[in-house]
Amino acid sequence: MFINATRRYGKPEFGIDTVELNGKTLDVVEAVPFALPFCDLLHMSKPDAPADQTPVLIVAPMSGHYATLLRGTVRQMLPDHDVYVTDWVDARDVPLSEGRFDLDDYTDYVMEQCRYIARSRVSVLPFWPYANPVFRFWSRPPLWRRMATPRARPRSR
Repeated sequence: MFINATRRYGKPEFGIDTVELNGKTLDVVEAVPFALPFCDLLHMSKPDAPADQTPVLIVAPMSGHYATLLRGTVRQMLPDHDVYVTDWVDARDVPLSEGRFDLDDYTDYVMEQCRYIARSRVSVLPFWPYANPVFRFWSRPPLWRRMATPRARPRSR
């Protein structure tokens, strides 16, 4: 039992090479255009897709699982969106010299990634249990007002 708890597993591939859009097969290219010490931002680009597709950031859980567990969600979003995915780095692979990583850092990372992606709008799709920090970011008006206006934001009371 202890061996299974400490065993390291290799990171699986997304394995999404093509997507169908309006009867046309488009190639999907996985790249890391923006990297931070604790997270890579994956871009699932489609070079031949329409340029006006809404960018969406899929915020993957960072609970020790790989972002590839959201493969089905990514596949469903790809035909109609310009898809980005957070790919959190295993903390044991980050040098101690990078410092600590806490909830404020997590929120800052999501904000920086949205800034990198920002065009006219960025849709954000967070997965539990990390939806709350993302909503925390959107609820801090001075932060998101400096960026592109989000598609949806929490209502004021």
